[in-house]
Amino acid sequence: MKRLATKEDFKPGAILHASFGEVKILKKYDDGIWEARAPGGITCIFESEARFYEIEGTETTLEEPPKSSGVSTEIAKEVASTILTQLGGRRFMSMTGAKNFLALNDGCGGMRFNLPRFTGVKINLVEIVLNGSDLYDVKFSRVHGLTLKEISSHTDIYFDQLRELFESETGLRTSL
Repeated sequence: MKRLATKEDFKPGAILHASFGEVKILKKYDDGIWEARAPGGITCIFESEARFYEIEGTETTLEEPPKSSGVSTEIAKEVASTILTQLGGRRFMSMTGAKNFLALNDGCGGMRFNLPRFTGVKINLVEIVLNGSDLYDVKFSRVHGLTLKEISSHTDIYFDQLRELFESETGLRTSL
């Protein structure tokens, strides 16, 4: 039997079921404001008043906190900074309008950022992760509402190929 989630169901570690998949509650910020991990590894902030969360039975599912398999926050920030520099730094941000940069602890570190709407450009989320071979894995996706659609994915990309790959996938120039 399914029921709508209540405020009491929102606890760190709880798994809630939404129309787009399972959502894991990560932590609480203010009264009623939560951070959660949605399908596709997207982290979102929401209010616990959201009505689309359902729960099977009478209790939420609690699971053990994940063990850290990634890198430390400082290393993740350093890797993200290096990736941004390799893409072109401030010029890249100015030319593409990229925003909401997030350092990732996945794998050996990485970064995720959003792109604004441009006519003819479907991609609005880019994720670049450093893999164990000291090369990059790059995902281009589209987020619309609460759905995530992966447009393309590339593995084992050399640092000097990042700009060219970004330009060919998005159609946006990274520098003058």
